[in-house]
Amino acid sequence: MGQVSAPDPAEVARHVASLAAKRDKEAIVAVRDGAAHELVRFAEPVTVNVPAGFSGWRIETSSDAGEIASYGSDVIVLEPASLVAAVTAHLEAVASWR
Repeated sequence: MGQVSAPDPAEVARHVASLAAKRDKEAIVAVRDGAAHELVRFAEPVTVNVPAGFSGWRIETSSDAGEIASYGSDVIVLEPASLVAAVTAHLEAVASWR
């Protein structure tokens, strides 16, 4: 039988890092109180004008509108405008499937 050697730990670390979600964009969102815990887990609270029952958060996110849209009415994107438009388009596309 052949021998197997352990991979270089630095190579393993690079590989694991490449699998992580790229959260290289900043966004301001309003999150319904008590909802979307995983979205705000590492977020920073911000003071912004939000609907009653919501709190403002600065989050690090990818540009994936689908990720944020998956929270439905529990999350409202406030900034940047490009992400507002992308999430809105995503939700409208899903709603039109009916």
